[in-house]
Amino acid sequence: MKSLYRFVDYSIGLDPHAERDMEEMACTTCGDLSGCLPFGETQDWAIQHAAKTGHTGFRQVTTNYHRVVRNDRDLAPQLSVPAVFTPGQVVPPERA
Repeated sequence: MKSLYRFVDYSIGLDPHAERDMEEMACTTCGDLSGCLPFGETQDWAIQHAAKTGHTGFRQVTTNYHRVVRNDRDLAPQLSVPAVFTPGQVVPPERA
């Protein structure tokens, strides 16, 4: 039995149904963490931490969630922008 493979294009973009712009700040001096906070609140945490401790170095991590969709299923418009087009990915027959 022969298998038939076809090329399918994919897009990736921000998932419109997921939490957005969750951030965490870490003090680079003592390692204290702000915990996951909504966008913008980590800077307030860093300023308060600096005022209490005198520490001035911080590392910020922003988390966003993305979703990959097959373009042949017309789902790409559901992604938040920016969507990145990735041409010619091979899809095994059982997933086509």
